[in-house]
Amino acid sequence: MTLNGYAQYPLPDLAADDLLASMPIMDGIDGPLYDRRTPCDHNDRLFAEWDTPLVWHHQPSQVKLSKKFHGKRAVHFAFEDRVPKDVWDKNWTLWYDHALMTRKKLPADILLTGTFGIEEVSTGLGADNMELSRPWAGIVARMQDLRRYYFLTLEYPGRVVLYRRDDHQWTEIAWAQVHFDVFRPYRLTLTCRGSQFKAWFDDHFLFDAVDYGYSEGGYCGVRATCVAFVTDYSVRKLDGTFGDACFPKVEAPAKLPEPVVVRDLDLSELGPLSNSPRHHANFQLGHFVGAKGEPQLLIKCNHPSGANHALVDLHGKVIWRGTWEGAERIHALPAKGDGTCDLIAVGKELMRIDGTTGKVILRAPLPERAGARRINSGNGPRRQADFDGDGRVDTFFLTCGANDKHLWAVDHDLQVRWYRETPSGQGHGDHLTVCDVDRDGREEVLCGCAMLDASGNVRWSQEEMLRRLGCLNGGHVDCAQSGYFDGPEGIPLLHYQGSSAGHVVIDARNGAILAVHPQGHSQCGNAGRVIPGSEGVQVVSSNRWGGYGVTAIYDAVGNRLSRFQPGFTCQEATPINWTGEGHEHLLVCDGQGYRGIYDHLGRRLIDLDSLIPYATGAFEQRFDRTNTLNSPMFGGPCDDLLIRIGNRIRILSAKRPFAPGTKVYKPSRRGNVSMPGWVVSG
Repeated sequence: MTLNGYAQYPLPDLAADDLLASMPIMDGIDGPLYDRRTPCDHNDRLFAEWDTPLVWHHQPSQVKLSKKFHGKRAVHFAFEDRVPKDVWDKNWTLWYDHALMTRKKLPADILLTGTFGIEEVSTGLGADNMELSRPWAGIVARMQDLRRYYFLTLEYPGRVVLYRRDDHQWTEIAWAQVHFDVFRPYRLTLTCRGSQFKAWFDDHFLFDAVDYGYSEGGYCGVRATCVAFVTDYSVRKLDGTFGDACFPKVEAPAKLPEPVVVRDLDLSELGPLSNSPRHHANFQLGHFVGAKGEPQLLIKCNHPSGANHALVDLHGKVIWRGTWEGAERIHALPAKGDGTCDLIAVGKELMRIDGTTGKVILRAPLPERAGARRINSGNGPRRQADFDGDGRVDTFFLTCGANDKHLWAVDHDLQVRWYRETPSGQGHGDHLTVCDVDRDGREEVLCGCAMLDASGNVRWSQEEMLRRLGCLNGGHVDCAQSGYFDGPEGIPLLHYQGSSAGHVVIDARNGAILAVHPQGHSQCGNAGRVIPGSEGVQVVSSNRWGGYGVTAIYDAVGNRLSRFQPGFTCQEATPINWTGEGHEHLLVCDGQGYRGIYDHLGRRLIDLDSLIPYATGAFEQRFDRTNTLNSPMFGGPCDDLLIRIGNRIRILSAKRPFAPGTKVYKPSRRGNVSMPGWVVSG
């Protein structure tokens, strides 16, 4: 519809109410914002309260400050820099879509205003939007996550539209036909008060609309899908409590035990712990040299020469070093009679290693198959399976990398048990999961959109999932969890983080799809009891490409219970047993400014940013990647937390005194599945 009546509501006083956020554009210099390759320190410091959520961890930023727009300093959405070579080099990871958002959520009742100009009208697919592509530049309000928000935008050739976005759905709440020229500035103003929205174009009133989609406050900012400019932008609080009166408040969360630093380790002598500061490290905790005492830390070193793996204790003392050519994926085997355990390394060859010394005790060549690529040592499945039915894992798996269909099952003596070609291509390390689906004691393998039994026979394949993976940026399942999530008397369930096919839930007995949720590029997932007072476990599913940080929680059969955005650079929320009170919280530790322990509603209960073991400083290492491991490291029932950045490691714990005889929650973990369990404190 076209709405007229410009004189109904005069433009509000744009400086009357409390200022909540304002872009410091005029104080900037020519250069990018949050560019991961050639950062501009001045601009990044200036915009410390803002973020560019669609600039990914390895990508140059196309959000820049410049004077190209009428010689006036502006935020420039520089899609003209998207040259063909960049497109071919990065393929689908550079889009016509960027945003500049507040790092903190703002109240619901607000006035937002900014001056926008569209320079070029060419556009294309968006970073997290492949459903509606139009030349846009405008205001984002009440953003719940990167795929749910209000958007008041200039829309070429001649409209101003208020959209409500909900994943794939773009609903026009209201629109007005206007005339605007390319390369000229226009002011957009939006007021949000409860369910009422009013919009102005320069000083002309456009429309008054009502919508009940997103009643809560959220992130605010600007977004563009074509070459565009923003010369100013601010957010102010509106007087009154209309919104607060209409929408109930959520009870404040209980205070959690505060973390304290118990160990600081500097492992620089081992060489870089990751390929670059922007890469993850490869390490794991385990009792490799004995069952008693503290666990040890097995670390992949990236030293240019010498050992490529080391075992250290939790004081940083090196126990042994090992040189295993090309080794990336390391499997810990079940404990032997003396409490020690061996390792299997997948590198240029298969190696079985003595966990007490790091010495290779058995070697075998990598299996080959005509027409197959070489086995990918770093991209293979992390899971092991119990095919013999004795309660101990006895088999690991090999693949040739993402989107490849070749799968080998190998026993701990490095002998191939069977080979199969799966219906769909394999994903990354967590795409394969195992579960005793038929309750015969021998585990089945769920991977490649199929279920294989312990002998490698295909029990079912999921053709509809194959079709769904044919979507843009799909291709394979990225991560999976399986188990009896409703309790031991329930049915075995399989949850897929199905890349751009979304989150999919399957009955593991027959492959029937039970639920499908489009949430963006669903990448990482974990199962655990994270809802207070709940039974069974839930599955936490988080996004990567295009919608980093979007996190949803599903019950066993796929009903969505919660959804939130804990940050703009994370791709996983890991269950952490911080209190022992019957459920776990969520650990988010990737992305400066967002690191912390969260509850199931996305509220940060503990801020971990001040506890990161920086070597040179928080700002200097703002783009460096962190790793975390959480488990009971010092004998208690609750988790301790290990954080790695650069070559430094810090271990955090908390005072959690339990009276003797107290029932304490202590889940049993296997891979990315955390099943409920209890112990009685001594």
